[in-house]
Amino acid sequence: MFRFNPEKELRKIQHGGRNRFIAFSFLLLVIAVVGTSYAFYQVRYSKRIIYTRVKINRKDIELAVKVDGVSQTSFPKPTDGVIYSGIECTTEGITTATWNYGTWSLDLNSTGPNKCTILFKKGTIPSLSEVCTDNMPLNECIAKHGLEVANIAEDTSLQHNLRYIGATPNNYIWYNCKSYDNLTGTNATDTTHDCEKWRIVGLINVVEPTNYRAIDRVKIIRADSIGERAWHSSDVNNWAKAQLNTSFLNSTSYYLKNGYTWTDSNSIKQKGIYTASKAMIEKVVWDLGGPTSDTDVTTSQYYEAERSTTVNGSNANHYDNLIGLMYPSDYGYATSGGETYNRQKCLDTVLYNWRSDRDATAYTDCAKNAWLYDSSTYQWTITPLSSESYYVFAVYTSGRVDYNHAISANAVRPTLYLLSSVKIKSGEGDGSVDSPYILVP
Repeated sequence: MFRFNPEKELRKIQHGGRNRFIAFSFLLLVIAVVGTSYAFYQVRYSKRIIYTRVKINRKDIELAVKVDGVSQTSFPKPTDGVIYSGIECTTEGITTATWNYGTWSLDLNSTGPNKCTILFKKGTIPSLSEVCTDNMPLNECIAKHGLEVANIAEDTSLQHNLRYIGATPNNYIWYNCKSYDNLTGTNATDTTHDCEKWRIVGLINVVEPTNYRAIDRVKIIRADSIGERAWHSSDVNNWAKAQLNTSFLNSTSYYLKNGYTWTDSNSIKQKGIYTASKAMIEKVVWDLGGPTSDTDVTTSQYYEAERSTTVNGSNANHYDNLIGLMYPSDYGYATSGGETYNRQKCLDTVLYNWRSDRDATAYTDCAKNAWLYDSSTYQWTITPLSSESYYVFAVYTSGRVDYNHAISANAVRPTLYLLSSVKIKSGEGDGSVDSPYILVP
């Protein structure tokens, strides 16, 4: 499979086989070609991708670009006001071609050399509410149409989760509403509905606690913190016993309480989850594994460690519940990368180094282009440091992921998974902060 991605820096490709490979990874090589109508871009294919040097294969694909039928001398950018409208090839070499707006790239399967023209037309990239007709379940909508909208991309896990990426993606929804009857964008905050703004993390593979089977569910997180609070009352990093879990987020006397306000010693005052909204939450298995270090862990390594059984002592390695917190990998996978560090290079950079005092470019390109980053406050994650009994990972204001004492007071952003039956209202909202998507129970 070739992912044509002119906005990101080139991957280097190693010479592989000649003609016996189908659907290998292709990557763009921009070159100057003289005397051909397919002179704008040329792509070479090979068996393996490496990051050290380029070896040219004899077989290639030459690509040109047209916008509204007019040949272009440069590849359009996401800000150019165009949308993908197809691809035309001169032979049968291209078997599939799928455009991904999230990464502004084209995935091609090819059997050999070819000449193709990528077609664009003037237009606006659609929103989820536009492509998800007939009030589709949000779960089904993202699975089917997620790559057709802006800022959704696959992560690098084996599950290929679909996630919102970038500094300011349009992933806002109205949630924690008192009522969803006759809910519109104009009445969401009135006394009848009293909704909050939450944000879609993506369509994530989790485990349901009844039969312990894998399921894909839409994960959401509150747009703002509900305040700062200790992860636990003592330096113990076992989520199964953490007061933030057992007597706070998942307690009927606190956050799951229906619509009341309350105040505690950390000066948090926030309504609980309304009954109509609590009924939309999927109870899942929250994985509680964690890495043994903070200084050498990339996003994908966090993801693997989170889902492992590596814990400190007798700490629980999983916990069944309704509400949790984000993972370090959620933060890492939320980046779109920047000019110098593209998305893949950000994912290859340890999250401890997403900081200006360690790597200014990683901070600018990676941390600041991850919408879960907040420069104003430390944010708790659910993930413990497994080599110690009292540290938990947090997203720091510097941009890095580092551990902190469980008794420290950091920002709390409730996170949960929606039932697969929850729908998105078609044609209502565009996911922006001023016009969130509307859910239908």
